Amino acid sequence: MKKRISMAIAVATAAATMASVSVPVMADDVNITIFNSKMEVQSQFEELAAQYAEETGVGVEVYYNSDTVSAHLATRYSANDPYTISMVDPKDIYSLAADHAIDLSDQSWVNETDYAIGVDGQINGFPTCLEARGVIYNADAIEAITGETFNPDDYKTLEKIVKGISYNNAVETERRRNGNTYRYHERGLVPCSSLPC
Repeated sequence: MKKRISMAIAVATAAATMASVSVPVMADDVNITIFNSKMEVQSQFEELAAQYAEETGVGVEVYYNSDTVSAHLATRYSANDPYTISMVDPKDIYSLAADHAIDLSDQSWVNETDYAIGVDGQINGFPTCLEARGVIYNADAIEAITGETFNPDDYKTLEKIVKGISYNNAVETERRRNGNTYRYHERGLVPCSSLPC
């Protein structure tokens, strides 16, 4: 559900961005290219592009590429064929904005968000969605290290993770599970067959 809401926000923002582009209605010689770095919203972008083109006569092409975003965009810039609009992550704005982005500081929306980003005192990007980060637990590895049944509630904060699985305790701890002996190593929990045990 949260992913669908996030995608809907991203698509709605893209629609608002396209709608705010000031071009003459039915301008047959105007084309906009959009780079989309989020594969999961490509079809929605394409639908909105077709709708916008139909309503305004402005051609809109939406591109997705699975290459590293900054490398892909740098290639387009060096070929003198940049996109009109690019949807990128903050790290890409930080690496590309100084040479390739315009200052958006004078836009009205800047005063309505705390999440605008840019470089060199400029605003070069605005948020299109909020994404969450998560932690994926390897319950088997945690149980092998601690010798206890895994309970995710025991690991809700970094402090609890460090306390529950301390490096010193783990190095001294050797666990046997399913006929294998495990020992904690700087690579993580590994079977002793991979290490001298």
